[in-house]
Amino acid sequence: MNSNLYKTQVDFISMKIDRQEASNLNWNNLVDHPTLRNRYTLVEKAGPNSKNFSLYVMSSGEITINLSIPYFLFGHNYHTVENEELQDFYIIIKKILGIDIKKSEVIELEYGGYYDSEISPEEFLKKILRMHNHDLIYSKSYMRMFEDKKQGICFKIYDAVENAKRKRTYTAERFTSEHIIKYEIKVKKPEKIFKSKLLFETLLGEPAQNSALVQLKKTLTKLKSQLVLPYEKKVEPVKYDLINIIYTAMKNIENHHPEHISIFKQLMDVIDESPLSSSQKSKRRKAIQYLEEQYEFSPF
Repeated sequence: MNSNLYKTQVDFISMKIDRQEASNLNWNNLVDHPTLRNRYTLVEKAGPNSKNFSLYVMSSGEITINLSIPYFLFGHNYHTVENEELQDFYIIIKKILGIDIKKSEVIELEYGGYYDSEISPEEFLKKILRMHNHDLIYSKSYMRMFEDKKQGICFKIYDAVENAKRKRTYTAERFTSEHIIKYEIKVKKPEKIFKSKLLFETLLGEPAQNSALVQLKKTLTKLKSQLVLPYEKKVEPVKYDLINIIYTAMKNIENHHPEHISIFKQLMDVIDESPLSSSQKSKRRKAIQYLEEQYEFSPF
């Protein structure tokens, strides 16, 4: 299976524009939201995909803009949104709203990418046992969502074709395969990744080793690797004496367990809590350490 992500993109974004820049807002292209106070949408003439846009006026005079950039630009999200597309988005928003969003603060954003699977997305999702350092917060046949509250990151894996059908953006010409999966991170605390406030102009920077887009891609790739899938290759005994046979069985249980467990740690805990003398504990720790090193090719 080719695990390289393609059509990587900044998807949803929420931006806060300061009061001074908000005063330049072109109200001619905005209309009141039908039910929510202080919320506005774009008039139809602003573009064919203007329904995806939402603007909120805060009591401070600042405004927030929420939208999915690929849906806004292309009417669907099966499309790359990197530097070039972000530049286009910046120009279009400035033309429609009359405001410069370069200095706007990015409050939240989603970054994702697609890959073609050899098995159905539903089958792939069923294989996921857990995700290291993340809690499962949503699970359906077509989607899994994990969260790290401390870092302010949600990680989503979902069936891209099913999602497109639900949002009525699916066409057979667009999706040439039924087995397309999307990985996506929702970054709720951008300062955790970027170590400071994230401005929209930072996303516009040319691709470089430490550019914002590269950092987002690295974060997505790193979190993707924290998904725990069944280890297809069984651990085989290094030797076939009783100790190695038992340790091999325990390592296979460890690799396939739905919860994260460490056989090595549990054995060390048993030794530490035992009534053995210090020298006896030391000998047994060394023996377990030696065993663990023999099986260090284990994936976890």
